[in-house]
Amino acid sequence: RTQRPPDNSNAPHAAPTSEMSAIAKKIVLVGGGNAAGYFARAVVAAGRGAELTMIAAENVLPYERPALTKAFLHAESPARLPGFHTSVGGGGERQTAEWYATHGVEVILGTRVVDANLEEKTVVTDAGKSYSYDKLVVAIGCTALKLPSAIGGDLPGVHRVRDVADAVHAREVAADRARELQRGAADRDDELIVRVRLPRVGDDGLFFEVRVHDARP
Repeated sequence: RTQRPPDNSNAPHAAPTSEMSAIAKKIVLVGGGNAAGYFARAVVAAGRGAELTMIAAENVLPYERPALTKAFLHAESPARLPGFHTSVGGGGERQTAEWYATHGVEVILGTRVVDANLEEKTVVTDAGKSYSYDKLVVAIGCTALKLPSAIGGDLPGVHRVRDVADAVHAREVAADRARELQRGAADRDDELIVRVRLPRVGDDGLFFEVRVHDARP
């Protein structure tokens, strides 16, 4: 006769092992640049947005960085966020704060990762918080090239543009210099009219257009 197994329905369940809980993946993305934005797009497309945590040093969501030295500096109708958030450059949706929230992506802005323990699979931020992960993706990009001092890299008029704050500063400096030039010319000679346009962007870089007109009849 076959013996019936004992009824353990009321017995306490055993704690899940690491193998049993391995289905719940956790992805920590360090970086908030262009590549990070497109990575988030791919994770969401795979239906795993709720498993993703993005930690970014900038205070803005990922954007199409090439715009900073192009449309952002245009004198007329300059590009501004949220107009060029990723992934509009690749023909995708504009990934605003609502987009990340809708897809369950946790976004932590204005925060840097200062330490990582690869064995324990944790990262620590400059705010002193620790985040665990199953998969770690580092997409911090690179720094802007600094010209050597020998060719003018330390001159006060040389500006590097890598993020939105740099681009805003460069545009403000350009506008201030234009106003200074216009005032200076007026002080030197009332018979000259100096018109300085804000920067325009061409194929070879950033340009100022300075036009000097003789005001005499």
